[in-house]
Amino acid sequence: MKERFNAYDKKTHDFNNEILVVCKNCKNKAIVKNRVNQIKVTCKNCGYNKTHNNAMPSEDYWLSTQLSHGTFWAYNYEHLDFLKKHISAELRERNLDEIKNNSVGSRLPKWISSKKNRSELLKIIEKLKSK
Repeated sequence: MKERFNAYDKKTHDFNNEILVVCKNCKNKAIVKNRVNQIKVTCKNCGYNKTHNNAMPSEDYWLSTQLSHGTFWAYNYEHLDFLKKHISAELRERNLDEIKNNSVGSRLPKWISSKKNRSELLKIIEKLKSK
């Protein structure tokens, strides 16, 4: 039986409460936590700690890599797992009565959903999981 998955039930903001980024200070993994009216960046490695008011800082995503098609990235490991399920699914479902333009599935570039890139992307995801 073919694997099924629906990437249209989740929205992009369902994954952005904690975003893994590259620390500006030591280049290790830092965490951006979204709170009401403030965004806090914390690095457990070097102790970097900064609060921003309502604006996402411009750090690079920790879980990202550049490919010939474009940049593949994920907010965090939960988001990466969600993308893995979408990419590996042979049948991608969606409820046509409830199409949401802000769903993860509607926001993904076509090359991520393309069958021809599946094996390459699944290998990339496994590398990023161990990061």
